[in-house]
Amino acid sequence: MGQVLKSVKIKIAPDGEFLVKGPNVMMGYYKNETATNAVFDDDGWFLTGDIGEYTPEGYLVKMIKLLSEEWTVESGELTPTMKLKRKVIAEKYKDIIESFFD
Repeated sequence: MGQVLKSVKIKIAPDGEFLVKGPNVMMGYYKNETATNAVFDDDGWFLTGDIGEYTPEGYLVKMIKLLSEEWTVESGELTPTMKLKRKVIAEKYKDIIESFFD
């Protein structure tokens, strides 16, 4: 995933989930304390939902998988996370992907 910014703290929970703290981490969901409490632990660590580990160099982390393979969207419907990620990646790199098929 890359080098950790100096202003960001990362720890790995017993289940392997990345937990983060830092000035770049959101403070919470606007006027939604329940949702905010669901993504922060009691010590203020943000629960990323990503499982990962440090590389042997000790300063890089790599994502192994998502803690949950589905998200519940506003309608209550479960959405596979990989399907969503593929759509986001495909849109972001659309020109590059299309160039392979030209």
